[in-house]
Amino acid sequence: MNEEKNMLHTLNERLIASFGQEAPLGLADGKTGFCLFAFWLSRREKNKQYQKVAEELLDDVFGKAAGIKAIDLANGLAGIGLAVRYLIKEYYVKGDPNTILGDVDNVIFKYLSYPTHLDNISIRSVIQALFYLCMRLNDQKKGSEQESLYQELIIAMVNHIYQKTDASFFEEPMPLSINYLLPKFLFLLSCIHQSGFYNHRITKILEEIGLKTLSTIPVLHANRLYLMWGVDSVIRQVNLKGWSNHIALLKNNLDVETILDEELRNRNIFIHDGFSGIYLLLNALQGYFSQTEMRQWVGKIIGKIEHSDIWALIKEEPKYFMQNRGLVSGFCGVSMVLSDAKSKYICA
Repeated sequence: MNEEKNMLHTLNERLIASFGQEAPLGLADGKTGFCLFAFWLSRREKNKQYQKVAEELLDDVFGKAAGIKAIDLANGLAGIGLAVRYLIKEYYVKGDPNTILGDVDNVIFKYLSYPTHLDNISIRSVIQALFYLCMRLNDQKKGSEQESLYQELIIAMVNHIYQKTDASFFEEPMPLSINYLLPKFLFLLSCIHQSGFYNHRITKILEEIGLKTLSTIPVLHANRLYLMWGVDSVIRQVNLKGWSNHIALLKNNLDVETILDEELRNRNIFIHDGFSGIYLLLNALQGYFSQTEMRQWVGKIIGKIEHSDIWALIKEEPKYFMQNRGLVSGFCGVSMVLSDAKSKYICA
């Protein structure tokens, strides 16, 4: 146990020490993700030096954010905005999100409001930016003009996405990737429905895509788990015929051991395509599984991560470590997942 703890401590120290090096600004694999990780670690370890690193990263991100043209969560302004909003809501930093994020929101509004810009933005990026706007909608004063502006843009973008849905929208990625559009779209619709201002239309869209969704059983068990998460997010908000039956069908045709032993390779440990991402999905869906199953699977995930060949690789190839430090696509996310998994399922 001490050896495992030392491994995690060594990883965290190495990550913090590397954050001064050149990196992109984004949330998934850049300085915004580093910033979130450093703030999280500073609180967890009660380390003021880590907090100083986090604050410097935040200043750097904001100083350069004006040059970002992308609006997605992974690499663009929506990811930066979402991260800053989280830091404010969790009291890592002080401030009014409407004041701090005003410029970010204005750029996103501009890109989504004008056809000349919107035509050049992928549906995946629109979905991600729309999720950010849904979170920002919650920050607006009820009945205000600002609230109406956010609602109007969200409505327009929901209809834009729906018009773009085709057969490819329902195709699963192979191998596993968090870029599976169908569950992400289902989650987005559930978030909008929760806001309570466009519920009739959201319900109609869900009914219309329901026939295809409820006939979808992905080939990969990992994608079955991912689709379970998307369907679960819907049934938590909307009572639709057949959806609960489909999540039961997905669960009955799900073999988590196959995911862990066959579908993921030894070095697939990151959130975006590996064991860390599977942990987050299982944790979100833990109500569908027994405590015994969860402890067994999480224990196996921890073991798979800790005994991956990737640790020998980063000793031999320092460049690989530097290229894979990110929150979603790298070691920052792995560190956070290991810490969470051990505290909830191993040390509990």
